[in-house]
Amino acid sequence: MLLPGSLSHSRTANQTSDIRKNLRVRDPSENPQYDPEKTYCVEFEVLKASKACRKEPNYKALKEGERVCVRCEAEALHEGLGWRCQGHGVEGRITRWSALSARHCHGKWLRAQAEPDRTCSARTCKNESQFIFV
Repeated sequence: MLLPGSLSHSRTANQTSDIRKNLRVRDPSENPQYDPEKTYCVEFEVLKASKACRKEPNYKALKEGERVCVRCEAEALHEGLGWRCQGHGVEGRITRWSALSARHCHGKWLRAQAEPDRTCSARTCKNESQFIFV
């Protein structure tokens, strides 16, 4: 599941604006193995996107053939996934995505890099990640 990258700064602004509280997700910082420095970005090539995405200003970048950057922030890391975000994809395999705030916006993509980028330096990530994992 994705949210627009513009919401990234509000996720850590304070405890009341943290999206995880509303979704009833466990706080990873309560785990002694948690490391907030493990955030990373993943670049994807969009293979298919529903027509509903075109109607949503925050999701217009999700077009067939486009490359997008998705940031995996510390708040979205899962211990059971080796401190990775759910949905970060597998190299060479098509995976599905859906937009959390636009329920009919969904599609398929392919991870465009072998390993996640800890510095978020990919071409599509330079200015700011376009999306964040939830």
